[in-house]
Amino acid sequence: MNADNPLILRKFITDNIDLNKFTLFVSDASEPFAEAYEHNLKNPRNQLLVNLMTRTGADYRPYLPGSSIKGAIRTAIVSCLANENRVSVENPKYFENKVLGHTDGKQDPFRCVKISDAFLPNNATIIDKVEIFKPDATQDSNPVGIQMFYEQCFSMLDKEDISTTTLMTIDDILPTKAT
Repeated sequence: MNADNPLILRKFITDNIDLNKFTLFVSDASEPFAEAYEHNLKNPRNQLLVNLMTRTGADYRPYLPGSSIKGAIRTAIVSCLANENRVSVENPKYFENKVLGHTDGKQDPFRCVKISDAFLPNNATIIDKVEIFKPDATQDSNPVGIQMFYEQCFSMLDKEDISTTTLMTIDDILPTKAT
């Protein structure tokens, strides 16, 4: 444990850990992640970092924050309205205000929307390698950089059926309150 070499610690953990006793949660691993992990296991300079999804502190259950869901809904609605109405503004800072028809944050219709966190089932995540997409790059170009691995929720693209429930409330009294 006193050695400077992380490989000694990795070997000690691999040889001695009781997975049934010390596992907090389990996530699937993609082939690209598993291959890169195995390849770098003996590289003392690679920290083998995985960026985890947001999880609860008590039972490590993955969840989608309500604020992120609200942001995704807001982005979709603003995009749809902007395309339908062909909105353009000189200053991008005021783009959403123009699209949603308000002049300041107190009039923003999304102030009234509240969405609770959506807890995911235990089999809803996979650890995968982040692929960098550059629209201006040729198909043969391979961006060089730090490998990044993230735990992420399965999607329809993975042909997985993951569902969850959340609560959305709309405060119809808030707009009439003096602020």
